[in-house]
Amino acid sequence: MIYLSVLLVIPTVISTSLNCYSNAGVTLPSNTGDVLPSNTRDVLPSNTGDVLPSNVVLQSNLTLESCQCFFIQQNTSCFQYDTNTNSCYTFNINFLQAILRIQLNSLVCFINNTSTLYPVTIPATTSLPPSPISTSISITGNNYYQIETIFLNNSISLTTLLVVITVPKTFGLSGPSSYTNFWSNTVTNNITDMNATVIYRFQLIDQNTIVPGTWGINVQFNLNGAGRRPTSNDTYSIQVGSYPEIYGHF
Repeated sequence: MIYLSVLLVIPTVISTSLNCYSNAGVTLPSNTGDVLPSNTRDVLPSNTGDVLPSNVVLQSNLTLESCQCFFIQQNTSCFQYDTNTNSCYTFNINFLQAILRIQLNSLVCFINNTSTLYPVTIPATTSLPPSPISTSISITGNNYYQIETIFLNNSISLTTLLVVITVPKTFGLSGPSSYTNFWSNTVTNNITDMNATVIYRFQLIDQNTIVPGTWGINVQFNLNGAGRRPTSNDTYSIQVGSYPEIYGHF
């Protein structure tokens, strides 16, 4: 397959250059001692993380474009926009201090250079190769437990793989666990149990390979028996190398 790209050169303009990261959130190393004041933490959604710069400013019910304008007006070095809650956070932070973590539907942008003269080169067309994997899902259980499964089929050998499943803690969700049918010591299974969500992370261990086949990635948890738990807010993302990231829900 051949990919062509055409470059269009737009005349020199004055602009602000940003480095942006999709599906990311910002935290600080715990030893910086820079923690949100308690009266600010109360208004932040639980998925923003436990540590953010103390100079954070929160604006609610903004579009991404409005958040960008507010960021410019505030003359700060970074903003984070959460599309789930339409929340805009602006703050000053040294990029080298920041720790980026996975946070679905969140965009983080750092200012690169203040207003600078430069010629802008824009790729008119881009093309990415199709992903070598396909997926399907399965949900089983009752009022007292639930199992959610991603069936991953890969047509080529994989040398990188990251699967993240995020599950809101509703209907008394407790006792989260996970398992796969990958070969032993091939993939790490990590579970982060937060106040409002459980995040499952499956990552291929360096120098391992997943041969072509169909594999099951399973998350399981207990429920309180109050009724069948809906799953439309249980989301997953799958990243394989530089291929387009795959998103979905159960």
